[in-house]
Amino acid sequence: MNQTAIGARIKQRRKELKLTQEQLADLANLTQAAIAKIERGGATRHITDIAKALGVDTNWLVYGEEAENTPTSGYWPFKIARLHDFESLSAAKRHELDVRLADFIAGAIETKRTA
Repeated sequence: MNQTAIGARIKQRRKELKLTQEQLADLANLTQAAIAKIERGGATRHITDIAKALGVDTNWLVYGEEAENTPTSGYWPFKIARLHDFESLSAAKRHELDVRLADFIAGAIETKRTA
Protein backbone atom coordinates (compact mmCIF):
# COMPACT_ATOMS: atom_id res chain seq x y z
CA MET A 1 0.00 0.00 0.00
CA ASN A 2 1.39 3.36 -1.03
CA GLN A 3 0.41 5.63 1.87
CA THR A 4 1.41 8.79 0.00
CA ALA A 5 -0.89 7.92 -2.92
CA ILE A 6 -3.73 7.08 -0.53
CA GLY A 7 -3.29 10.42 1.20
CA ALA A 8 -3.28 12.23 -2.14
CA ARG A 9 -6.52 10.52 -3.23
CA ILE A 10 -8.17 11.39 0.10
CA LYS A 11 -7.13 15.03 -0.26
CA GLN A 12 -8.24 15.12 -3.92
CA ARG A 13 -11.70 13.76 -3.13
CA ARG A 14 -12.06 15.98 -0.05
CA LYS A 15 -11.34 19.05 -2.17
CA GLU A 16 -13.76 17.86 -4.89
CA LEU A 17 -16.45 17.76 -2.20
CA LYS A 18 -15.34 21.18 -0.89
CA LEU A 19 -14.77 19.76 2.58
CA THR A 20 -12.23 21.02 5.07
CA GLN A 21 -10.06 18.55 6.92
CA GLU A 22 -12.13 19.24 10.01
CA GLN A 23 -15.41 18.52 8.21
CA LEU A 24 -14.04 15.25 6.83
CA ALA A 25 -12.77 14.36 10.28
CA ASP A 26 -16.26 14.89 11.71
CA LEU A 27 -17.82 12.72 9.00
CA ALA A 28 -15.28 9.94 9.57
CA ASN A 29 -15.24 10.23 13.38
CA LEU A 30 -11.57 11.20 13.41
CA THR A 31 -9.64 14.30 14.40
CA GLN A 32 -8.49 17.02 12.02
CA ALA A 33 -4.90 16.18 12.99
CA ALA A 34 -5.45 12.55 11.97
CA ILE A 35 -6.80 13.61 8.55
CA ALA A 36 -3.84 15.96 8.05
CA LYS A 37 -1.40 13.17 8.91
CA ILE A 38 -3.13 10.69 6.60
CA GLU A 39 -3.17 13.20 3.72
CA ARG A 40 0.60 13.67 4.19
CA GLY A 41 1.10 9.92 3.76
CA GLY A 42 0.72 8.65 7.28
CA ALA A 43 -0.60 5.14 7.78
CA THR A 44 -4.24 4.69 8.66
CA ARG A 45 -6.50 1.90 9.79
CA HIS A 46 -9.55 4.06 9.11
CA ILE A 47 -9.73 3.59 5.32
CA THR A 48 -13.28 2.23 5.44
CA ASP A 49 -14.55 5.15 7.54
CA ILE A 50 -12.83 7.70 5.32
CA ALA A 51 -14.08 6.04 2.12
CA LYS A 52 -17.63 6.06 3.46
CA ALA A 53 -17.35 9.73 4.46
CA LEU A 54 -16.03 10.62 1.00
CA GLY A 55 -18.57 8.46 -0.85
CA VAL A 56 -15.91 6.40 -2.64
CA ASP A 57 -14.99 2.75 -2.84
CA THR A 58 -12.13 1.59 -0.62
CA ASN A 59 -10.41 0.05 -3.67
CA TRP A 60 -10.15 3.50 -5.19
CA LEU A 61 -8.64 4.96 -2.03
CA VAL A 62 -6.13 2.15 -1.60
CA TYR A 63 -5.26 1.22 -5.19
CA GLY A 64 -6.67 4.01 -7.35
CA GLU A 65 -9.02 1.54 -9.05
CA GLU A 66 -12.76 1.78 -9.38
CA ALA A 67 -14.80 -1.19 -8.22
CA GLU A 68 -16.82 -2.90 -10.92
CA ASN A 69 -20.42 -1.76 -11.26
CA THR A 70 -20.06 1.19 -8.90
CA PRO A 71 -20.55 4.80 -9.91
CA THR A 72 -17.41 6.91 -10.05
CA SER A 73 -18.45 9.04 -7.09
CA GLY A 74 -19.63 6.17 -4.92
CA TYR A 75 -22.95 4.61 -4.06
CA TRP A 76 -25.97 6.81 -4.66
CA PRO A 77 -29.31 5.11 -3.86
CA PHE A 78 -31.65 7.82 -5.12
CA LYS A 79 -33.46 7.79 -8.46
CA ILE A 80 -34.69 11.40 -8.64
CA ALA A 81 -32.11 13.38 -6.65
CA ARG A 82 -28.82 13.51 -8.56
CA LEU A 83 -25.41 12.98 -6.98
CA HIS A 84 -23.94 15.86 -8.98
CA ASP A 85 -26.51 18.26 -7.51
CA PHE A 86 -25.80 17.01 -4.00
CA GLU A 87 -22.04 17.38 -4.46
CA SER A 88 -22.48 20.95 -5.70
CA LEU A 89 -23.93 21.99 -2.32
CA SER A 90 -21.81 23.47 0.42
CA ALA A 91 -20.51 21.11 3.09
CA ALA A 92 -22.89 22.67 5.60
CA LYS A 93 -25.93 22.07 3.35
CA ARG A 94 -24.84 18.47 2.64
CA HIS A 95 -24.49 17.87 6.37
CA GLU A 96 -27.92 19.42 7.01
CA LEU A 97 -29.50 17.13 4.40
CA ASP A 98 -27.68 14.13 5.86
CA VAL A 99 -29.08 14.88 9.32
CA ARG A 100 -32.60 15.41 7.96
CA LEU A 101 -32.45 12.19 5.95
CA ALA A 102 -31.21 10.23 8.98
CA ASP A 103 -34.11 11.63 11.04
CA PHE A 104 -36.60 10.80 8.27
CA ILE A 105 -35.32 7.22 7.97
CA ALA A 106 -35.37 6.75 11.75
CA GLY A 107 -38.97 7.98 11.80
CA ALA A 108 -39.94 5.63 8.98
CA ILE A 109 -38.37 2.68 10.79
CA GLU A 110 -40.17 3.57 14.02
CA THR A 111 -43.49 3.93 12.16
CA LYS A 112 -42.97 0.51 10.56
CA ARG A 113 -42.34 -1.08 14.00
CA THR A 114 -45.51 0.37 15.52
CA ALA A 115 -47.72 -0.39 12.52
